[in-house]
Amino acid sequence: MDTARICKQCRQPLSENTPEGLCQACQSKVASDREPVAAETRIPPEVAELAPYFPQLEIIELLGMGGMGMVYKARQPQLDRLVALKILPIDSPHHPYFAERFNREAKALAKLNHPGIVDIYDFGLTGPYYYFVMEYVDGLNLRELLHNQTVTPHQTLELVVQICTALQYAHDEGVVHRDIKPANILVNKKGQPKIADFGLAKLLGAAPDTALTTSQAAMGTVNYMAPEQRENAQGVDHRADIYSLGVVFYEMLTGEVPMGRFEAPSKKAQVDVRLDEVVLRALERDPARRYQKASEVKSEVEAITHIRAAGIGGTARWAALSRLLLNWPSRLLAFILAAALILWAGGWLSPLALTLMDLIVPPTTEQRVERAKKSLEQYDLKGHIKDAIHQLELAKDKASPNADLNEIRKWLGRAYWLSYTETQSIEERTRAASYSAQVTNKNLDLAYLVQGLVALNEGTNLPEAVRLLFRANQLYRGENCETLVRLADACGQLGDTTNAAVYFENAGKVGKKSWSDYNTLGWYYSQTGNLEAALTNFDEALRQTRQGSPLAWRNLGGVLMLCHETNEAWQACNKSFKLRKTPEAYSLKGSILLYKQRWQEAADNFLLAQTGRPTDYQLLGNAGLALLKITNRVDRQAEARAYLSNAVDKAGLFMPDSSNCLVKADMGLYRAALRQTNEAERCLREALDQCSNDSQVLWDADAAYVMLRDRSKADPIIQREVELSPGDRWVLEDAIDSYRQLGEMDKVADLQKQLSELQKQLDKMPKSNHK
Repeated sequence: MDTARICKQCRQPLSENTPEGLCQACQSKVASDREPVAAETRIPPEVAELAPYFPQLEIIELLGMGGMGMVYKARQPQLDRLVALKILPIDSPHHPYFAERFNREAKALAKLNHPGIVDIYDFGLTGPYYYFVMEYVDGLNLRELLHNQTVTPHQTLELVVQICTALQYAHDEGVVHRDIKPANILVNKKGQPKIADFGLAKLLGAAPDTALTTSQAAMGTVNYMAPEQRENAQGVDHRADIYSLGVVFYEMLTGEVPMGRFEAPSKKAQVDVRLDEVVLRALERDPARRYQKASEVKSEVEAITHIRAAGIGGTARWAALSRLLLNWPSRLLAFILAAALILWAGGWLSPLALTLMDLIVPPTTEQRVERAKKSLEQYDLKGHIKDAIHQLELAKDKASPNADLNEIRKWLGRAYWLSYTETQSIEERTRAASYSAQVTNKNLDLAYLVQGLVALNEGTNLPEAVRLLFRANQLYRGENCETLVRLADACGQLGDTTNAAVYFENAGKVGKKSWSDYNTLGWYYSQTGNLEAALTNFDEALRQTRQGSPLAWRNLGGVLMLCHETNEAWQACNKSFKLRKTPEAYSLKGSILLYKQRWQEAADNFLLAQTGRPTDYQLLGNAGLALLKITNRVDRQAEARAYLSNAVDKAGLFMPDSSNCLVKADMGLYRAALRQTNEAERCLREALDQCSNDSQVLWDADAAYVMLRDRSKADPIIQREVELSPGDRWVLEDAIDSYRQLGEMDKVADLQKQLSELQKQLDKMPKSNHK
């Protein structure tokens, strides 16, 4: 039975001889790589209309719009930086799979961190919009650049090398762009290219086994699409990006898009004839005949032109420097080498010293591993983990085919695990487990430790975590403090308090401890309520670090806060800030300011923390709860409600696990603050049914029912909090405040007596001796 052919874009009937499955009108739209606009053309919202949904931004103007998305220029006041805000109206995705896929894909895109890829700072759902907050690139896209000025062949090759570097990074991370074209390559005022909308074509495309609708058809731009992509946009792999890169490469060299039968670049422009083979191979119709990696294109271009991608925007400079060094007199070369060695020997670990040494004498595999290990000795300093991973990955890639990679894999597992503890990137946790699982022979001690930490963090198989950590402890012969502490933690979570106590006691007996060991001991003491011992261990951790430890200062500040030494906690937090500004430090600062009732400053710090942890809904919730305290400002109340609504959306979107009682309790608190009484009570009831003795769940429920003025439900929860933590000053103060708001002054008086007795006991405790 014959089937009428219709245009893939506008869905109108096609004539028999229409190529590419598009009508003439749609072909003209995509010829200049513009994203086709859906049939139901949208009117972009006004800036004033968007403002209530994005109180954290100052929206400036509309930059452009496509089939589904609209992009606005905006400013983040807290960080004083310009950003690009891309919104996707919630009714644009026409199928029920979009929210789930948005969550999954957006998380993956936000973890792409490369100077050649536009950063995604935040994403989520607010009101009627899915949104991305992205890096704002001040410059032109490549389409505009090609129209406005001449791009020389040399500039073209430099740009291609840098684009290949960014593409290879993304492909290694498992992300395919699917819409590489000049309009999606931004070039800033320094001439540095940045690929935009990375992976959004997949995100905005149809779900598996779902037919394309009109607004979902923009899965690429026809003249830049690989042949296989035109047939099955969802089924393509990274080689489709290589084809699209080939089209862009050809256009940059010749000024034309290759269509039908086309001539080699050297026939159209004055370029090296050897580039013909590179461009034509990238444009092979059969994916198997193309380059299989973007890095192969880069290597071919470098081999022909001697351009090196030493860094984005710096290829020609570094290549020239390398050639200059090779021609310098040996006496001058020796002087530079000596200077670099002095910097190294002085313990500065200066980037200049490392660069000079690497240019003059490329490090061996063993030297790279040793450099990585040295960086990991104080992993919490800025750039140390990233440098260690860089050195280890280079060591792995440059190792001889028959080399023993166990040592490298062991340390890669460690480095990626430490990176995960900072970024909370599931991909990095997976890499840590993967590298550690590949280790064999004598390197298994650290490999088992990392695998055990991963299993403990996942929380789904505690017996397996105990088994792995026990095996690591055997290989360390009971002399590794971190292993013993984590083993104690795992046993404690399993309810094996006897073995937990034994392992932790043995951890304290380990002879030589690093600053990190003392930091880990302090963490465990704080978790078990021994705040005095926690302070002592954090003090010792700081004494052992030559440059100071932002992590130990922050942890010290957190415990001082628990001890109600708020001024000292503030000082510790500031010392952490001087070494490194982290989301955790901003969050601690927000908590201290909240206690000091400096509501606006507290909210600002929670929001600054959230920029580094975009999926952390609690930071948005904390900001909203802080601003609610500013009762004399209508604008702050509206801002608070916006943050709380956003927190509810993020909690539902990014943490949908029905078994997570804390998420339900948090959502109950936020909904109570928003006066969504029925929804709040449902969330709180479910959370309390699952975790009736969890202190955080109880605190949320206490605060929520006080907001709702429900005495009958608040009272037993407050009593339960005090019963579970009779020696916790924070709990008593919160209980007093709750009863005061409810007008229960007799209970306030009773608890104040209890607090007075507790304070007498606390005054007898020795103070922290931190400096």
